[in-house]
Amino acid sequence: MAVIDIRKMRAQEELYIAYADRDFSWTKAEMQEVIQGWEQGVHISDIAKRIHRDADEVAILIMDLVRQKRIKTRKGGAFGWG
Repeated sequence: MAVIDIRKMRAQEELYIAYADRDFSWTKAEMQEVIQGWEQGVHISDIAKRIHRDADEVAILIMDLVRQKRIKTRKGGAFGWG
């Protein structure tokens, strides 16, 4: 018997895909640079500049890393402390 995930069911209409123009793929080196910047308290826009990526892409990666418990939330959040 097939299992159907009802959260994946969609109406038969055109869908809008948010951030379709962004790149959410990451190399290990890029991820390590983001993690290091995050742990150092660097503002996410500055982390993005370091790795030549869009700040929104970095923000999504950080949210994913926190959700996966690979990094912790920090005082100052996205703005950092330094």
